[in-house]
Amino acid sequence: MKKSMIAAVLAAGSLLGAAEYTLDVENLQTGDISPSLEDNALVFKAGDTTASAALIPTVFDLSKGADIELEFKADKTQTNTFPRILDNRDISIQLFDSEKEGRAVKLLLNGADKKYKQVMAKLPDQDDQWHKVTVTIDPAAKTARFQLDNTLPRRIEIPAGAQLDKVRFVLGSTALGKSTRGFSGSIRNVKITTP
Repeated sequence: MKKSMIAAVLAAGSLLGAAEYTLDVENLQTGDISPSLEDNALVFKAGDTTASAALIPTVFDLSKGADIELEFKADKTQTNTFPRILDNRDISIQLFDSEKEGRAVKLLLNGADKKYKQVMAKLPDQDDQWHKVTVTIDPAAKTARFQLDNTLPRRIEIPAGAQLDKVRFVLGSTALGKSTRGFSGSIRNVKITTP
């Protein structure tokens, strides 16, 4: 009964164009190096030119809006300055790791002609905690809202030319193959909802 009720709700949502994706570790396409699974979280490791990665199998249409939620815990050492937690060509949640400026998480939105907008939130130095990122894409207002944990949400403009209609996300890197932007750490509770 419960399964058929869930199936009916999902089918109704599909008919209305709504979709909700919750991370299913059994249904991911992994890269050359697969992430491991520990305590319901995917664990990613990165080298200078290699990284574990996983492709979310769903193609999302974010052009009418979307909510993206995930939790991550970054290793203390990263192999590059901009490790990707969740990545697509035009929308990316990244770690920013700089000895000079410290550590932050950022939302980067790319538009036409390599023009981009970004917003960052500082992370505590060398913490070993889980952090929650929430992103709300609002194409009607041409903005994206970004929130880290319980900090105040920040808004940025969606740049002109951002392709939000056929989005595929990679977790832990920029690609399933070789990448110099791999993330070292854990990701869990990924949820993407479209209207």
